[in-house]
Amino acid sequence: MVLLSVVHWDYVGTPSDFANACFVVGSGTLHLLEHGAGPLYPTEIFNDDELPAVPYATKEESYDAAPHAPKHTYAPSEAVATLPSSIPVDSWAWEPLANFPYFLDLFDDGSVFVIDSLGHLYSYVNLLLGVAGRRFIYLGGDCCHDPRILSGQKGIALYDDGKGRMRSVDRNMGVAKKKLGQINNFMEEVKVNEDIEVELIVANDKTWREKNRHGFWPGKL
Repeated sequence: MVLLSVVHWDYVGTPSDFANACFVVGSGTLHLLEHGAGPLYPTEIFNDDELPAVPYATKEESYDAAPHAPKHTYAPSEAVATLPSSIPVDSWAWEPLANFPYFLDLFDDGSVFVIDSLGHLYSYVNLLLGVAGRRFIYLGGDCCHDPRILSGQKGIALYDDGKGRMRSVDRNMGVAKKKLGQINNFMEEVKVNEDIEVELIVANDKTWREKNRHGFWPGKL
């Protein structure tokens, strides 16, 4: 299984390397790839192969089950998009968690929570991962490009869009700010809960990267 936070080319890598994997993406991803997200995020800036052409996920008793026929695009004959019966695909549904309005308990065991994170771009998701006991890691991806934005020390950068208006890189800056507020409030609540420890990691945090090089593959967090 491969979970993509967003279908920006620099986050996706090379999906074709995982021809037999089941890809899980945020709601609206397929529509985004087909139609784009307005004039500033046209279809042309997304690659045709951001997602491998494999069938939708279904429940099977084992990964050795026969491949399913593709249901949305062409697929290589060896492609298999099945999940073991232990994963509750049929019961997946968005629910509230803490101050997040939409989250999904991926394996129904509290180990991986998918959090809907619209704002930066449609279909965006974050992950809350249980790593040891009551220790969790919040993978914020591109929720902000500098952790100081999340804490309020810095504001979201703006630039001239060439038409006399100022804008940010976010598809909807208002929604993005609201999401950052939810994440920040969640982290503040965690600080006063001695039973839970959460480490926040965002994709472009140079300071974190320099201090935690041991955590990159083949290391671990």
